[in-house]
Amino acid sequence: AADEATVEAVAARAAAEAADVALARLQRALDPPGLWAFERERLCRIWHDWVSVTLDADCPLAADPGAAVTDAVAILADASREECGVPIDVSWSIDEATRRSMGLASVLVLLRAVEELVAAARGSDGASLSIGPAGDDELELVLTPDAARPAPAGLVASAADVGWDLAQRDGALVLRIPT
Repeated sequence: AADEATVEAVAARAAAEAADVALARLQRALDPPGLWAFERERLCRIWHDWVSVTLDADCPLAADPGAAVTDAVAILADASREECGVPIDVSWSIDEATRRSMGLASVLVLLRAVEELVAAARGSDGASLSIGPAGDDELELVLTPDAARPAPAGLVASAADVGWDLAQRDGALVLRIPT
């Protein structure tokens, strides 16, 4: 019985060590500062490819994600205009100080949501995107295209997969995301 208990203890220790290694690998892969570095680089490339007037201009994004969020959203909207001819007018009902204080995870979630909503406006002549608070721990993004259009199936499925509320209201797509 003692030998069996020793074997079980060794196996449990090995399983715990393997779980610790797997967790450390996952944490490195999802390292928020690392994700922001890659996201910032991607947004700067989009800015250079679609928005900037000159190829050698410095990217306008701040290194801090909270300070960069307004410009990052503007880049995605401006790139839509240049890439596929759909102007997106962005308005915020969140003050600049609150935007600057957004945590990195919230900024990354917001940028993914904005990019998908901007893509949903393709094929229209233009749209407006408003971003505002929705309770204590959510943001509401409202995309209002010039003409009502159904939500893209991929956006509907993705929102459902992560538990985000996506609705159509008076011709607009309304997406609520966590902050």
